[in-house]
Formats: sequence, structure tokens, C-alpha cells
Amino acid sequence: MDKLKNIIYTISLVLIFSIFTTPYLVNTSDKGTQSLDTTYKVVKGDTLWSIGSNFGVENISEFVFHVKEVNNLSESTILVDQIIIIP
Repeated sequence: MDKLKNIIYTISLVLIFSIFTTPYLVNTSDKGTQSLDTTYKVVKGDTLWSIGSNFGVENISEFVFHVKEVNNLSESTILVDQIIIIP
């Protein structure tokens, strides 16, 4: 009976410890970067290159790479009325 009681106390202690420490172990770095991102609605004639130019980006090829990466685009093709995230 004492052995069962010790096991229950140990499990309870681990659960309580987990509940209080989990918020400190969660990676919150993604939340900070997403709040800095801008969205852009594509209009007729837009390209990723022209959007980068309109935003005053110095290294447009790097900009295009990051926009494709953030938006999960395999190609540089974008569509009218598409909303893209500008990192």
C-alpha cells in the first residue's frame, strides 16, 4: 500500500511540475516574427520582383527567396487577389 501511495505522489508531483514549467519551455520566437510581417494583396501586373522594388528592398533576389519561403511558393508565380506575407 505504501508503494502505491509513493507512486501516486510521484506522478502527482511530476504533473504539477509539468503544468507550471511548460509555459517557460515553449518556443515563442515564431510569434514575435509573425507580428512583424506585412500582408500584401497582389494586383494585376505585380511580380515578386516589382513588389520588392516597391517596398524599397535593396537585395531583391534575397527578398524574392524569402517571400517564396514564407508563403510556401515553389515558383515565383503569384495570382491577382492573392494575399502574400512580406517578411
